[in-house]
Amino acid sequence: MTRPIPRPTSETEYFWQGCLQNQLRFQHCPSCDQPQFPPRIRCHSCHKDSLVWRESTKRGTVYSSTTVMRGPNKAFQDDTPYVIALIDLEEGFRIMANIVNADSLPVEIGTPIQIIFESVADQTALPQAKIIY
Repeated sequence: MTRPIPRPTSETEYFWQGCLQNQLRFQHCPSCDQPQFPPRIRCHSCHKDSLVWRESTKRGTVYSSTTVMRGPNKAFQDDTPYVIALIDLEEGFRIMANIVNADSLPVEIGTPIQIIFESVADQTALPQAKIIY
């Protein structure tokens, strides 16, 4: 069994293209000055459709994490255990990602991280997190 690969939509295509270029892109609403992630057609705060894309610094901190001891299906069985975290980015939005070096470093609330990208298919790269000190 192979791991699932994201399928870009018209709302998410620009985000996934950025991942291939080592860029973490997010939407920003100039009307209410709010960041938005994941991508949507309208602002989740003021509901206007005047969203613009911005590039993140890819730096943030762990908000919460959990260690997965048993994968959701056979495709993830060889990867266990692995750590998934909610990460607060400097720009004010939150993303969920695997922490790739969690086996050698402690993962605590507030741990600084850097988003990196893992190529998983010819035209797909996934955002992952790496603990930095």
